[in-house]
Amino acid sequence: MSSQPPECQSRAIAYCAEKGHMAVANNTGIVTIREVDWKLIDEGDSIGINTLKITLFKKVKKAEWIEAMIYSEPNDSGK
Repeated sequence: MSSQPPECQSRAIAYCAEKGHMAVANNTGIVTIREVDWKLIDEGDSIGINTLKITLFKKVKKAEWIEAMIYSEPNDSGK
């Protein structure tokens, strides 16, 4: 159990090394995609993990939480 509210908790993350993106699913069913700056993280600066690229599923009826996920780029039919 956590003393933090559900929107500040997570049960699942997925990382894409190629893009430097991390997907974080919070306990209210919202997923955020964040840019990860490992240099800032190594220096102890939380900004390195808090740069939001996009928030997903805000307008969808939310699940209580997301327990598992995988980061996958959309198919590009032009390749």
